[in-house]
Amino acid sequence: MIAHSNPKHRLRDVPDVDAYVSAAIERLGPGPSERRSALHAHGVRAVLRVERALPPGVPLLPVLDSVLPPRLAALDLGFSNAGALAAAA
Repeated sequence: MIAHSNPKHRLRDVPDVDAYVSAAIERLGPGPSERRSALHAHGVRAVLRVERALPPGVPLLPVLDSVLPPRLAALDLGFSNAGALAAAA
């Protein structure tokens, strides 16, 4: 039997985009898996957008470290508020 694994998605100086985004989400604390899944998809798309916007040769990691965590935190808060509103209805 052959085991298949997902290849790492490397961009510039980020060796594994999925692991980087997952670690950023973990720092937000626990949450429902559906919300974490949505945050991960959003985070990966954000990394790709930032990477495309940077000029060649500019390191990606320092930009992501300043942009991605607050963006994910704001989105997580938006999800939390939407859930609270739905529960109150």
